[in-house]
Amino acid sequence: MKRHLLFLLIFMMCLPIGVLPGEKQHIYSTWETMEMDKIASLWLIKRFVDPKATFKFYPKGVTEMEGIQVDTPLSQFRRTQNLAAYESLIKAYKINDSSLLYIGQLVRDVELNIWGKKALPESQGIDLILKGIILESDGNPQKCIERGFLVLDALYKALEAKK
Repeated sequence: MKRHLLFLLIFMMCLPIGVLPGEKQHIYSTWETMEMDKIASLWLIKRFVDPKATFKFYPKGVTEMEGIQVDTPLSQFRRTQNLAAYESLIKAYKINDSSLLYIGQLVRDVELNIWGKKALPESQGIDLILKGIILESDGNPQKCIERGFLVLDALYKALEAKK
């Protein structure tokens, strides 16, 4: 009996503080540098994947981060040559909302179609707006995502109204 209690105590001490077995961790981490794909990915997480999500930002190049990494080279949710980080989230969470899929096409058009002519008419405009927000946020990633989320909320509402 004492052996079982000792084992249970040791097991409990090894658990991360605040996260019980089977409980979802709501911390997502990324680098401080901002761009459209990252802002859109964090927005998608907060609005449609995990409303309890909190975000932690680390200097570029840091590989050891708390929580689930997003839009970093070691992340499951990262840009590849064919997919934006936003689209990797869409795919992983099996999201099929047509408005969110269209936003994914805009993100891909901006992030992966760097030198070519933009395929979607809204791509250049949304890119310029988010670049302005990034510049106006003075390197503060939290301020940047708050402002960027407002733009993406409005874009999503407009797309939904067209349905």
